[in-house]
Amino acid sequence: KCNILTTFKDNVRFADGKILTVGTGATTSGGALDVYEIKTLNDNVSVADSKTLTVGAGASALGGSLAVTGTTTLNDDVSVAAGKTFTVGNGASALGGSLTVTGTTALNENVSVAAGKTLTVGNGATALGGSLTVTGTTTLNDNVSVADGKTFTVGNGATAIGG
Repeated sequence: KCNILTTFKDNVRFADGKILTVGTGATTSGGALDVYEIKTLNDNVSVADSKTLTVGAGASALGGSLAVTGTTTLNDDVSVAAGKTFTVGNGASALGGSLTVTGTTALNENVSVAAGKTLTVGNGATALGGSLTVTGTTTLNDNVSVADGKTFTVGNGATAIGG
């Protein structure tokens, strides 16, 4: 054991299979530090302000949660595992491409379609729980039924029935 401060003025190398152990004191590297085959970091790891943590082309796995503060860019596909939930807080969400939803979807607030755009429903049934107001010419391409005990009312405009 050496209990004195030692300054090395040249490279220091350890033979294969040998271990460098640092006690409980701080360790500082004034230059680059390359680490190969790291197995475990046993305490928190911090990256100083305005510095970057870069991971090469290999996979990265986190066993706990990930909190990101600041604007984040994801440059490839993002997947959420089956049975898991993707939650957005109360901020706005913007999608630049298309959105495909598989499964039942609940929209809990008003939904708007931009002017000049079309809302298209496939060949499945559409049910509205409230009233429907239509402004503009409307074409109904199949039979129209009015339920028993209900009334079909035409306002004071012209009505033409061709049949």
